[in-house]
Amino acid sequence: MKTFAVFNPTAGRGKAGKRWKELEQKLETVHGPITPCCTEYPGHATILTRQALEEGADLIIAVGGDGTVNEVLNGWFENDQPINPETSMSVLMCGSGCDFQRSLILCPSNSRG
Repeated sequence: MKTFAVFNPTAGRGKAGKRWKELEQKLETVHGPITPCCTEYPGHATILTRQALEEGADLIIAVGGDGTVNEVLNGWFENDQPINPETSMSVLMCGSGCDFQRSLILCPSNSRG
């Protein structure tokens, strides 16, 4: 399985970046080897997601806050069509607000950065 983690080190006021090695190990325990893709500027997660999809990703994990999740989802589509409809997405919330998580009534344990 080809797994990519689109990771925002500034999520959670920078706490996600400090925890990245720990998070990466936990993700690999669950999903096997992953290719980490670290964002460097606003909008970068969208670009990294498209690249991962074009490289044949089976799974993309959005690791960050609400903005990261939004950018990853925006990268998923081109001309209102999914770039690779067979690819799955997972979310590891590490932001400070986690509105996406709250709106879905997901358990917040261990998810904040």
